[in-house]
Amino acid sequence: MKGAAAITAALQGKLVIVCGPGGVGKTTVSAALALAAANLGRKTLVCTIDPSKRLRTSLGLARLTGTPQKVKGRLFAMRLDPKQTFDDLVRRHAADPEARERVLNNRFYQEISRHLAGTHEVMAMEALMGVSGDFDLIVLDTPPASSALAFLDAPKRVLDFVDGRVLRYFLKPYFVAGHLAIEPRTFVGRTFLRILDSAVGLQFLRDLSEFFLAFEGLFESFRQTANAMGALLKEEGTTFLLVTTPATSRVSEGAAFAEALRERGLTAAAIVANRVHPWAIGGGIDGSALESGGESLLPEDVARELRALAAREQLRAEGDARQLRQVASRSGLPAVLVPELESDVHDLRSLAAVAAWLAPAETGS
Repeated sequence: MKGAAAITAALQGKLVIVCGPGGVGKTTVSAALALAAANLGRKTLVCTIDPSKRLRTSLGLARLTGTPQKVKGRLFAMRLDPKQTFDDLVRRHAADPEARERVLNNRFYQEISRHLAGTHEVMAMEALMGVSGDFDLIVLDTPPASSALAFLDAPKRVLDFVDGRVLRYFLKPYFVAGHLAIEPRTFVGRTFLRILDSAVGLQFLRDLSEFFLAFEGLFESFRQTANAMGALLKEEGTTFLLVTTPATSRVSEGAAFAEALRERGLTAAAIVANRVHPWAIGGGIDGSALESGGESLLPEDVARELRALAAREQLRAEGDARQLRQVASRSGLPAVLVPELESDVHDLRSLAAVAAWLAPAETGS
């Protein structure tokens, strides 16, 4: 119960950030945590950045929008749109309407706002800060990533991009508002332009220069947003949960995640091990009735097949239990086990079953 107690304590905070790679059930766990918190009487908002329909499905909703939507009682949900948040940031801080349109219509901005590493995470936090005052607790389902560390590194990656002045200063002497400022009649000018054109294309450089010149006035605002995200992650009341599965490849990841949190001065509550073999939690089954020579009413060939199946399942359960012991030992974090369910989570009733494993004393309402 140590892990469940740690999760219950985390639900008394202001922000729970659920991290983990794609495919481990992170969104379902986020929704179940939010349901558990709402059952505690806390006005709770669960947010996802994942464009898939997993959160909507878990909550049994027909649709999920970019504004907080009531699910049931004190439980609310929304789907964050980082691209829209980024566009809104540009609209708020652009020097004038002309500068705003130059940024929004620039092809480099359109690519960066969708694909720059760290942008989605930072913009998600920007959106959350806009609604945080309306809720007792926010549970954030982080974007799908190959590593749980991707979210932790987002502010640094964005700040590295914003502070990449070398490229901007390199471009400025040669392009001004998208126009060439090189003297092409000189030998050096012709040579330099020929090299640039053959390497990346002059139109590419014109567009890139136009982006930096138009975006320059927004760098400080973008930097402030990234810094605010970094500060929020360290605030008292902000807690991280790692969702994983009992697979060999996840053991090292769990340990690395816990160590990364400690290095950054961030608070972790527990590791949620999802889709664990039920026998690894409940200790297996009594197979004495299937033993040869027992009083089983089953034909011997059927009993033999069932014994073989039970043996395979027992091996899998033992493997899960072994991996979970290693995750808990190497990470130093308590582990909360959620068994593999017989059916997919598709409504609040099935979601409550997951919530009962995460915070068992708090989900009976």
